[in-house]
Amino acid sequence: MMIRLNLPRSGLLEQLNSGDAKSRAPDFSVPGGCAAWNAVLTSSSPWPRRLAPEPGAGPVTAHRTIKLRLLDRRTVPVSTALGNRRMIGLIRNTVRVVDHNSGWADLAAQACRRVLEVGADLIADVQHVGSTAVPGLPAKPILDIAAAVAALDVMPELIERLTALGYIYRGDGQNAGGHLFVWESEPDVRTIHLHVVTLADVQWSHYLCFRDLLRQDAGVRKRYAALKQELRHRFSDDRKLYTESKHDFVRGVLNAQAQHIFKNSP
Repeated sequence: MMIRLNLPRSGLLEQLNSGDAKSRAPDFSVPGGCAAWNAVLTSSSPWPRRLAPEPGAGPVTAHRTIKLRLLDRRTVPVSTALGNRRMIGLIRNTVRVVDHNSGWADLAAQACRRVLEVGADLIADVQHVGSTAVPGLPAKPILDIAAAVAALDVMPELIERLTALGYIYRGDGQNAGGHLFVWESEPDVRTIHLHVVTLADVQWSHYLCFRDLLRQDAGVRKRYAALKQELRHRFSDDRKLYTESKHDFVRGVLNAQAQHIFKNSP
């Protein structure tokens, strides 16, 4: 059974991680208007006691170990989930650039596996792309994932499956990112951007090529990091302009790589 509640941050971990947390039923008061986690609570057995019907209505008693689900909708310990929440997530339309976090790779791998699980017969490949996929590169704390399909006629079925998983479909951006799905940890807090394009779409090769160039070329990585820091000061509340202002740099890097390959081809 699952109950969706708003839980206060303070005191939550202390109750769940106390030495006798597994032997007793922890109680949570749910005050209205507090800074809260929008959490999904699960119990390994039925809920035997009463639950407050509304925030502020009184204590909530759960049975056994309570866990919180986040990001890939696996059930994970609250301490782990809260850690993930701190390392990833950005309010819609805002810009924040943070130092690279080594934990992003594991979170992205989990998200890629989950997408493949629900769309294995529809999706040819799924890759972690963007700045969070490049060790040492500052990035917005949102995971970028690209998925390739053989043809767009699978999109109606894929949209149905991914939205059932928990993604929000934002429409077809065509040459500006393909079909976009977003994952939110709470309303308007984005943790994943999933872009779906065809294998033949140049955007697919660009996603992979630009990521790989940033991983391999420290000079390009340094210049891109400086540009991102400059732009995040100029467009802290306008993510669209922040993104568009990087396009010339990205195109320049990709064009230079294409010319290098052509020049050195047999």
